[in-house]
Amino acid sequence: MDSIFGNNNFYNLSDPQATWLFDVSFYNEWDNAKNTEFINLLNRSLIITSVTLPTYHTEYVTKKYFGSERSFPVIRTYGGECTINFDVRSEPRDNIGIQKITQVYEQIREDGDDYIKTHPELDYTWNALHFDKVVVKLKHKVYDGATDESINSKYEYINCIVTDFGFNEELNYTSDSKLTCKLSFHYDYWTKTV
Repeated sequence: MDSIFGNNNFYNLSDPQATWLFDVSFYNEWDNAKNTEFINLLNRSLIITSVTLPTYHTEYVTKKYFGSERSFPVIRTYGGECTINFDVRSEPRDNIGIQKITQVYEQIREDGDDYIKTHPELDYTWNALHFDKVVVKLKHKVYDGATDESINSKYEYINCIVTDFGFNEELNYTSDSKLTCKLSFHYDYWTKTV
């Protein structure tokens, strides 16, 4: 492998990607009302501070091969868990909607009443928060943030089911730390574009 210092174009290459230049979007085509409610909650009450990027895992088997052993990849799993951390705003009027994401969404029940009556064990999971996809966009430092040219990479998490939501901090009179919360979701697979 050639040394990076042997590349005459080394000083013309871009800087490393900054971890704080990113944007997160939530999409839910089958229930836009719930998606809009969550987006409004994010805009008013929560500030996204961090998100984990996707990974994949490859399983392999080892077989006898000409008097020795050789490993072969057999399956690659693109699903996994993603965690998003938030800061909570302090104004009371901004925090009106926080309880809506921590509780079951009752308005979805109207669409599934007949099915729930025959399968009562699904009562809570039917109303669980779900997104068709969550998109994380990495941004360039040198471009305007409003244009598509500012996007360096775009990761799409597909079929996202919220598995955990809660506050990371305890209320404490002796503490001066900020109140934060965490949202975790499972995704079936992910894609990378741009």
